Amino acid sequence: MPRRNHDGTFIYTPEEHAYAGAAHTQKQFTDEIFNDPELNDDARRLINRKHPNLDQGTWSSEQRLKAEIAALRKEKEDEKKAAEDAKRTDRWQQRKDAAQKKYGLTDEAMGKVEQIMKDEEIYSYEEAAQTLTSREPKPIEATMNNHYWNYEKQDGFKDIAADPEKWGFNTLFKDVSRLQQKQRNEQF
Repeated sequence: MPRRNHDGTFIYTPEEHAYAGAAHTQKQFTDEIFNDPELNDDARRLINRKHPNLDQGTWSSEQRLKAEIAALRKEKEDEKKAAEDAKRTDRWQQRKDAAQKKYGLTDEAMGKVEQIMKDEEIYSYEEAAQTLTSREPKPIEATMNNHYWNYEKQDGFKDIAADPEKWGFNTLFKDVSRLQQKQRNEQF
């Protein structure tokens, strides 16, 4: 400990003088590091790594706050992504149900539809179901009672039986009209 001289100055021993000089140099060195914005965070992280329980004042608080903000942002983004995924899944399920209902397919047949979608890179249940039904049409259900086939119970049979020429003309007219409309739509 330095001694006080009669004029109020201090007298240092050589060891004390060397220690004070080293302490001053070390303080200048640490001040340069901690006052530099680029090095401050790195130095604080190193100190925190060596002494994790040491409270470094506002820097420790800022780091905890930044970590909480990052966690909240990630949670919000995850919720948003989950909502979008659920919405997308619901949309695909609605399309699947609509195609299944329209073409009267079973769950097993829908498995075949999905396999067609994968194999042929079709991204529509409607088109894949149409492809499946064209490849594997439903057999005509004949209602046979004893030795009769009962064709008259099938849809459209009465129209055909009543006037086959009129039915044929109407069918051809509808098909030609539909093709002409399709061609008009393609021109635009």
